[in-house]
Amino acid sequence: MIKLNKIFPDGKINVWGLTPGEQNKTKWENLEEGDIVIFVPSRDIALLARVVYKIRNKDLAAYLWGTDKERGSFETWELIFFIKIEKSLEIDKRTFLTELLGYNENDVLMGSRRITNRIIENFGSVNNFLDIIDYFNVNENQIKSDIEEELIESEFKKNLNVLKDKLEKTPPEVKFIEYKGKKITRSVAVKFLVKEISGYKCEACGFTFEKKNGELYVECAHIKPLSKSYLDSPNNVAALCPNCHAMLDKGSIKERLKILERLKKNERLADIVEEEMKNYNKNQ
Repeated sequence: MIKLNKIFPDGKINVWGLTPGEQNKTKWENLEEGDIVIFVPSRDIALLARVVYKIRNKDLAAYLWGTDKERGSFETWELIFFIKIEKSLEIDKRTFLTELLGYNENDVLMGSRRITNRIIENFGSVNNFLDIIDYFNVNENQIKSDIEEELIESEFKKNLNVLKDKLEKTPPEVKFIEYKGKKITRSVAVKFLVKEISGYKCEACGFTFEKKNGELYVECAHIKPLSKSYLDSPNNVAALCPNCHAMLDKGSIKERLKILERLKKNERLADIVEEEMKNYNKNQ
């Protein structure tokens, strides 16, 4: 345990255990020190952690967690690994996983799973991935409730050029733009600007509808995935109705190309749309 004392100098040790079924045993055996694992203990939180040590020890597991008496098996969570928590994600885990790591949005994703290989494949290194997580790990709902109505609606609506200017001067990889001493997430600002520019109508088909509160409804979608392009800009975001949004994100290449073909006529989006169309056509 001397090794653990060095890793956790404050004495606070994070531990996760699995029961010794065949599937869990394979998962545990495949874990190596340094691997990044995503833990989903509930539907409200996701943890990114690095494995620092592992051990199979029934007595230790019984001491930490007792046994699985409810199922009458008296199993312990004896496949133990010690973890260092790198990030606690406050965003919806399905959005995070589908955008960054390519999991199916219908995957339950509870428990734990090793994601090291996906990280290396998509981002080159674990450190690159963790840096990108800092960009995504923003509680947008809290920001919206605190300042969006007060600041964006009241100030930017009066003069959209102010918002355009702020976005143009703030690099896409920077999380916030500043206005009158307050910080606003770029994603909130970009979405607001794109919706205003579009007149709250779908830029692919022109459809919109009125919500219960009388406002028009439209969604926003990144043409180049934000997880790969990091381009959080009005030139990469289209206002779309729910149907066109779903076709762009989840449709076949043929269906996606239909939406892109319509968006290509939009001068603001034309360059990026053409790039994406070339990528899709290569895959046909």
